[in-house]
Amino acid sequence: MIQTPDFAVENFSIGKKSKTDVAIVYIDGFVDKKVLEESSRKIKEIDVSLVKNF
Repeated sequence: MIQTPDFAVENFSIGKKSKTDVAIVYIDGFVDKKVLEESSRKIKEIDVSLVKNF
């Protein structure tokens, strides 16, 4: 694991039935904030019943 106080995790739950946990992991200060916001928005917009883990 990266040892820095700037290490950040954004957690989401996807799937109406499966409630699958997903996360965006990044280092604050290195991440492009526009890309992070767009990625978060797209994940929140996912509208499915089930997400299968592999």
